[in-house]
Amino acid sequence: MATGQKLAVYRDGQFVGAAVASNTSWTYTDSGAADGTHKYTVQVENSAGQAGSPSAAFSLTIDTTAPTQQVAVTGYETASTGTGGVSTMSLSATSAASPASYIAGTINAPLADGETLVVFRDGVKVGIGAVANGAWTFTDSISDGLHSYSAQVQDAAGNLGQMSLAKTISVGANYLYGTDRGDTVVGTSGADVISGVPQSSVKLGKGVVDVLTGGSGADVFVLGDERGRFYDDRIMNKSGWQDYARITDFGDGDKLQLKGTAAEYLQGWISNLNGYSGTGIYHDTNGNGVLDSKDELIALVQNHGPLDSGDFLYV
Repeated sequence: MATGQKLAVYRDGQFVGAAVASNTSWTYTDSGAADGTHKYTVQVENSAGQAGSPSAAFSLTIDTTAPTQQVAVTGYETASTGTGGVSTMSLSATSAASPASYIAGTINAPLADGETLVVFRDGVKVGIGAVANGAWTFTDSISDGLHSYSAQVQDAAGNLGQMSLAKTISVGANYLYGTDRGDTVVGTSGADVISGVPQSSVKLGKGVVDVLTGGSGADVFVLGDERGRFYDDRIMNKSGWQDYARITDFGDGDKLQLKGTAAEYLQGWISNLNGYSGTGIYHDTNGNGVLDSKDELIALVQNHGPLDSGDFLYV
């Protein structure tokens, strides 16, 4: 452009600034545009206020508001053999899925125009769920092993709603349970889901010490489920060393399943608890984010240093 000329940018008929021109192209950053649809035009203007012909209008929709729907993964459905019907089961660490499964969930409000429900397996986007009448489903083919599913709403602008809590499916695993007494539960050479607490218990390990051994294979040690935290006596002034799970062989590929979120738990080294040492997994009972005498011991991971975030599953 000639000296004294500028490329004036108009939003919805109002001048908003001058573009930065380079050869035959230009750019303009508009930080003042509100959410909604706007029409932009540009025209060359000189210092005397004379203007060339305006460009054709360019329509741009701005959306900086994230979706607000609450999404949950609630279960899965598998095709019943011989009938072609559909059976629904609760999704938890005590349920196993078919290799061909329909992941299911709920959503508390309809999708708006341009919004989709995005499904993640093991933290990776695997597709878009079908949403209808407050529910959603997603067809997936699952290999043997542990898989964690979560979902969230995404709008056309790429804004993301709140991620659901993850739910875990264990495919091809053996399920092993203890009793309401102190037990030693030993896994197999394959993938196991191991719980010292029985399926029907209401005590949830209170007052007992269970010894859990996974064996080879990728194992899940269950320290909580939809019923609540295991091995928690709910007594604020005691550290819970009278009820916990001692996990003897936690290794690569193994997971600890806990009730709640990562923010609710702490780790700390235990040098000698009934003759054993390792990393203690504690519930942060007073919520101060610091391990102290009021926090409840949930498990002792024997002969193991601090665990990484990827070693945990939360339900």
